[in-house]
Amino acid sequence: MLNITSYVLYNLSNLLFILLIPDSFAKLFLSNYSVASGIFIFLAFNYFSKKPIFSDKLIIITSVISIFLLEFFDFNIQLIWLFTFLVIYSDYFFSQRKNHLINFIFKLLLLLSSLFLYDNYFSGFVVLKIKIVIIILTLIYYNFFCKRYDVNFLKIQFPIIYTFLNSIIYFSSLYLIAILIPENFLKISYISFQILIGIQLKLFDLEIRNFKIKHKIINIMFGAFSILYLIFLGIFTQLYLIIIFYIFIFLSLNFIKKKYV
Repeated sequence: MLNITSYVLYNLSNLLFILLIPDSFAKLFLSNYSVASGIFIFLAFNYFSKKPIFSDKLIIITSVISIFLLEFFDFNIQLIWLFTFLVIYSDYFFSQRKNHLINFIFKLLLLLSSLFLYDNYFSGFVVLKIKIVIIILTLIYYNFFCKRYDVNFLKIQFPIIYTFLNSIIYFSSLYLIAILIPENFLKISYISFQILIGIQLKLFDLEIRNFKIKHKIINIMFGAFSILYLIFLGIFTQLYLIIIFYIFIFLSLNFIKKKYV
């Protein structure tokens, strides 16, 4: 239960950060974060599905050197990429071990650090640096003071194929929505597909990480809700093809999950 709560805190932390960042920072951050996330999630997923080839200490040392160099040379885009790598790596690093309490505290600190953006108390770049410092210090603390549990590897066959196919379906679907949907209904359609496909992939992720939830019941409930919602959206916008389009995406993702998970 504690690990699932930590998982929720991690996603809330990212959402809260995006909601609170000023508009002047949003475009730069989101454009880089989106691309970097696609790359690093793919790499992290495959990295934690088999025996790690790099030591934790090497990643910590490299990160410490990087943050000092970025601070010295004031490379803002590179700072976003470093944050994206560390937040994704640390999420898998702690959630795939039995140190559930430190995972919870770590994710809670990430969530609380996003509040520094409220009312422009700190700039987006300063809060990113705070988050990076939290990640690095937590990794250092774990390595020196915590019981070292082995990694619980992600239970999946052919992780490269699985992550590649899911990424293709996710990004190509959003691209087609952006191209084909009329402007008056574009935003609601795009956000709806982004959230629904994202939740479906998150449910798969929870099962792969072996979190103890009733996967079958939750998947059935989500499937029924998402399809009913898209039927309502299709009728409301009179874009009936999006219903068929979403059902095709839903079934395709479930087929990939059934074949590889």
